[in-house]
Amino acid sequence: MQIVNIKAELFDWQEKYESDGSNEVFAEHLSHHLREELTTISKKIYTQLGCSGVARIDYRVRGGEIFFLEVNTFPGATTASFIPKMWGKTGRSMGEFIEMLISSH
Repeated sequence: MQIVNIKAELFDWQEKYESDGSNEVFAEHLSHHLREELTTISKKIYTQLGCSGVARIDYRVRGGEIFFLEVNTFPGATTASFIPKMWGKTGRSMGEFIEMLISSH
């Protein structure tokens, strides 16, 4: 998922929690090459750090350059949080999300 600032110069609290979601661009709008490269890098980071369950890996992308920012190993699960929104794009329910979390530990 990509975040595009619409109302604010920075992605701040208001932009995240008070926006209508129009600043969230999902993977189908990213180029195939960029999606593949981010997926490959993310899998390496996840594996090398020994992550389990759900983790969110954040990047900045400018032009053709990818800048790794951080790994969030305990991302939010509210309706405004990114992981539930991305999970929803798969067509699966939040109940299935919770079941996956429980079974992965």
